[in-house]
Amino acid sequence: MAKILWTSVLLLSAQLAASQGSGQCGRPVSYPDKRLDERYAQLSEFKNGDRVAYKCSVGHRQTAGNRVSFCRNGQWEPLTMKCTRKQCGSAGEIQNGRYVQKGNLFGDKAYAECDDGYVLQGEPVRECLDNGWNGTIPSCIRGSPKSCPLPDINNGETNGTKKEYKPGESLSLSCNVGHRPRRNITIAKCHSKNGWEPKLKCDQIKCEKLVIPNGGTNCGRLRFNTTVKIYCDKGFQLKGAEFITCAVNASWAPAVPTCESDKKHLGKCGRLPHHPDAMPRQGYLSEGEYEPDVYVRFSCNPGYRWAGGSLAIRCKKGRWTPLEIRCERKSCGSAGEIANGRFQYTGVSFGDTATAECFEGYHLVGFGVRHCRAEGWDGRTPVCEVVKCPSPPEVPGAEIFDTTDGHAEYGHVVSYRCRSGSLIGPEDLYCTERGTWSPPPPRCQDISCPKPNVQSGGRTLGVKARYRHRDVVTLTCNPGWRIQGSAEVSCGPNGEWTPALPTCVPMNVRRPRQK
Repeated sequence: MAKILWTSVLLLSAQLAASQGSGQCGRPVSYPDKRLDERYAQLSEFKNGDRVAYKCSVGHRQTAGNRVSFCRNGQWEPLTMKCTRKQCGSAGEIQNGRYVQKGNLFGDKAYAECDDGYVLQGEPVRECLDNGWNGTIPSCIRGSPKSCPLPDINNGETNGTKKEYKPGESLSLSCNVGHRPRRNITIAKCHSKNGWEPKLKCDQIKCEKLVIPNGGTNCGRLRFNTTVKIYCDKGFQLKGAEFITCAVNASWAPAVPTCESDKKHLGKCGRLPHHPDAMPRQGYLSEGEYEPDVYVRFSCNPGYRWAGGSLAIRCKKGRWTPLEIRCERKSCGSAGEIANGRFQYTGVSFGDTATAECFEGYHLVGFGVRHCRAEGWDGRTPVCEVVKCPSPPEVPGAEIFDTTDGHAEYGHVVSYRCRSGSLIGPEDLYCTERGTWSPPPPRCQDISCPKPNVQSGGRTLGVKARYRHRDVVTLTCNPGWRIQGSAEVSCGPNGEWTPALPTCVPMNVRRPRQK
C-alpha cells in the first residue's frame, strides 16, 4: 500500500512539474506609453506565476490601474495601468504677439508669432517636456519683418515655388536618393531674425562598419543601398540573412547576422532575408529561429505592386531558399491639368514628384509640388491666376485711353494724350508679368512757338497772342510780293514752326528752277 501511495505521489509531482514548465512566458508586452521596471528589463524568460512591474514613460504619469502584470499559463495578464501625457499649461504671454499651439501636453509645441509691424526676437518654438516648457519666452519689437530667401539645399530640394518668404511661412524638405534629412528635420519656418529655423540639410546615408565574429564580408563599402554578403568560417553556421543592405535609416537590413557553431542550431534558419521593396506578411515575423521546412510569405511594400516571382521562401538545411519576389513601383498617372500652366514631372511612379509652373503672366496659388504616394498624388491641383496691375499712373495734363476700373490684367495696354503741350516719353504702357506698368509713364510739357513774323508779309488766319503745340497759322505776302515756301505752318513739338516759315520775294524775282 505504501509503495502504491509513493508511486502516486511521484506521478503527481511529475505532472505538476510538466504543467509549470509548459506555462513559461517570454518577454513582457511592450507599450508605447509605458516601460518595464529596470529590475525586469534584462530578463527574457519567466515562470508561471512570476510578475513584472511597469513605469510610465518619460512625460507621462499614472492615472489609474495596477502597474503589475502576472505570467499565467504561458501568457501575460492584460495590464490595467493607465498612463496619460503630462500637462505643461500655458507657454506664456508675449507682448505684441502670441503663441500658436495645438495643445499643452507632453510633446506638443508652441510657435511664437508677432503682430503686424513687429519682429520676433528670441526662441520661436517651445516644446512641452517632462519638466515643463523648454526655452524662454521671446519678445516682439517694432520693426519690419525680414524675409527669407529660398534655401539652396545640397543633395535635396524643398517644395518652395517663390524666391522670398515672409516670416511665419514654412518649407518642407525632401532629400535625394542615398541621403536623408539631418536629425530627421524636414520642416523649417522663416523667422525675421535668424532666417530659416531649424536649418535644413541632407546628409549622405552611411551604415556602421561590419564586424562579424567567426566570419566576414565581401565588401567594405558603407553607403546607402550597398548589399553585402556575409560568410562564416569553417565550423560555423550563419544565423540570419546571408545578404544585408545599408537601408534608408542608416542601419543594416535585415539585422546583422551572426556565425554560430554548426552543432547548436542544426537545420534551423535565422532572420529572414531582406528585400528593399517587400516585407514578410503579418504572422510570419519572429525574433528567434525558424524551424526546418517552415514557409514564410512576403508581400510588396506600400507604394509597390507584385510584378512576378515566388511570394514564399522555405527554411531548408539551415538556409533560406532565394527570395525571388519582384515588386515594381505603382503608377499615379497624371497629377492633373492646370489652366494657364502645367506640371513638370520627375516621373509618375511611387516616390516621384510633379512640380507646377504657370505660363508667363500668371502666378501660382496653392502648393507647387505634389508627391506620388501609395494611394496616389498627395495634395490638390494648384491654380494659375492671371497677374493683375493696379490702376495706371496718372499723368498731369494728360488723358488715358482704354483704361480699366480698378485693375488691369497682364498684357493690357493704355494710351496717353496731352490735353495741351507735348507728350514726352512713351505713348503706350502695358501691364507686365510682375504686376507693374512698363515703361515708365510719360509727362506733358507746355510747348510754345515764337510769333510767325515774315518780312513783307502778314498773318491772315490763326492769329493768337501765344502759339502752342499744334496751332496752325496761314501766312500771306504784301501786294507786289509773292510767297516762297509753305503758306500754312504749325507749331511743332520742339517749339519750332513746321515746315519752316516762308519768305516773301518781289514779283519780278524768279523762282529757282526745280531740278
